[in-house]
This record gives sequence, structure tokens and C-alpha cells, in this order.
Amino acid sequence: SCEDCISPGKKTILVKVKNFEKNVNYSVPIKLILLTRSQIIIPKKNIDYFNNKKLFKSDFSKKWIETTFPGKYFKSFDKIIYFKPTKTLKKGAPILKRDLIPIKLVRPFTPVKIILSNKGIKLSGIAIAKKGGHYGEVIPLKNKKGKRVIFGKIIDFNKVNIEI
Repeated sequence: SCEDCISPGKKTILVKVKNFEKNVNYSVPIKLILLTRSQIIIPKKNIDYFNNKKLFKSDFSKKWIETTFPGKYFKSFDKIIYFKPTKTLKKGAPILKRDLIPIKLVRPFTPVKIILSNKGIKLSGIAIAKKGGHYGEVIPLKNKKGKRVIFGKIIDFNKVNIEI
């Protein structure tokens, strides 16, 4: 039995052996490593840190691996274009979270496209970003004509979503 077998890692399982005919009853500890299957992203070619300012989805592929620590890998294939490498990425090597840093998608005091969405209705307009930010960050925006400040979530390059 193994009460601790819900998470990956090194485990010790006690196997109980019972033989009723010979009246034998003992336990054998078995050490093992429990792995979990996880989908990761790998580069199709070497991606140079010094010459690469932007990543493209076409330079990467997905692969399944078995690992004890699935949380250390970068897994957001669709969002990889919003990151840049912290080092040269080797062909076929799994990408770790620490290998990438987010790109600033919105710069302070620049016009951004705002998308207002509510129950399937979408409206768009232009506002001024009061603060810069990365993908997924919530930033303050100022209406071009008024002084009202609204907040929105960055979804793309100079594009912010506002949920009403």
C-alpha cells in the first residue's frame, strides 16, 4: 500500500506477503520512482539567445515525456510568442519555465486597442496605457477623450481586453 502515491517522486511501497498454508506473514519494502506523463515544448532547431528577439510557434513542437516534476516545464505552446529566451535553446531539449521571460507587450503612455466584451457582444476602441505590462497582466488605461481610468487585461501586442 502507498498512501503517498498521489504525487510523483521517490516512494517506498510495502508489499505484504501472506501464505496461509505455511503460516507466513511478512512485509517487503520496495523503493520506486513514480512518474507522471506530461506534454512539453521542444525547439525544432537551436535558438540563439543573442540574435533572437522574437519566438515563433513554427520553431517548436510538442512532445510527451515522463517526469517527476511536471511543473518545471514551460507548457503554453500558444503563448510562446509572448516570451523571449534567457539562454540559447538547444534543439530537442525540453524548455523549462526559467528558460523564458515575458516580453513587454504594452509600453506606458502608448495607444492600445481595447476590446470590451460582455455576453457575446464585442466593442473596440482606443485608449492610452498608463502603465506597461506583459501577457495576462491587468493595467490601468485612460480614455483618450475623458479622464476616466479603466482597467484591462493584456491579451496581445498593444491589445487589452476589458470585461464588463
